Amino acid sequence: MPASQPIAALFLPGILLASLAVAPARAAAPYAPPDSTAAPERPATSDGGGIAGKTWSYFTTLGQDLVTQAGYPYRVARDEPLHFLAGTAGLATLIITDPVTEDWLLPESMRGSEFQQHAQDYSDIVTAKNAAIVVAGFGAAGIFSARELDTAVLLSRAFITTSVWTGALKVLTGRQRPRETTGYHSDWTGPGGIWADPGDDTKYRSFPSGHASNMWTMAAVLAHQYPSHHVVPIVSYTSAAAMSYARIVVDAHWLTDVVIGGLIGYGCARQVIASHDARRAEPQTQSGWRMNLDADGDRTGVSLVYGF
Repeated sequence: MPASQPIAALFLPGILLASLAVAPARAAAPYAPPDSTAAPERPATSDGGGIAGKTWSYFTTLGQDLVTQAGYPYRVARDEPLHFLAGTAGLATLIITDPVTEDWLLPESMRGSEFQQHAQDYSDIVTAKNAAIVVAGFGAAGIFSARELDTAVLLSRAFITTSVWTGALKVLTGRQRPRETTGYHSDWTGPGGIWADPGDDTKYRSFPSGHASNMWTMAAVLAHQYPSHHVVPIVSYTSAAAMSYARIVVDAHWLTDVVIGGLIGYGCARQVIASHDARRAEPQTQSGWRMNLDADGDRTGVSLVYGF
């Protein structure tokens, strides 16, 4: 509707900036190979001995990621109340103006068009199977390269945590998809949406967008791991933005859904990256018994230490 375009143009920049205030992103240095002259670092994938130890370490770290991410809204509200209020106001504005931005971003002339079909084809790329293939591909390359192994670990942790929060919010909010909405605003059924339409409960899984969250997760990880010449970051973030818009074009999500989905995905990835880098920087510890010989002036001592 042409009359809605000026309104959307007025609100869109402001609400996007306000929503970005809640993004759980903290600066993390780009990937750099360990310095051979520096103190030994702990590889992110090698805590503990053998496969059992590494598996335990992986899932322990994954649990810590989830706990850290779960507490983020509380920490922002406590430490940065103005940012929290700005983000809350931005989210409320996004939801209220969703019907307006829907008309602006998906005009009637685009419905049923070839462009909409291309957007659907692009949307179909994002599946759990394809995400697993990407992680497995980097893992296989990691046999020969430490960077690719790190990338596989980061992607897997980021995908899992992002999917947990996205999936939980989809069930808890039960928001109706735009293509299923008959009124001006969508319904928010809450967990009861599971029983709202037993034949197709995905009708009430609009908020947030899983496609957007997973694409922004992958973009953040790849941009961090391969920052040289800015090619990978540009391609990654452009692809994520295109996926976000594609989900609106196919009438599967409101603008709010893709913005919040993108923030969740990006924020989870940045937290995982920060945790990963912090663990790599920790001094490496050796397990088992070791004997130390200490000398201090005229005194000499021997100590027996067990590391675990």
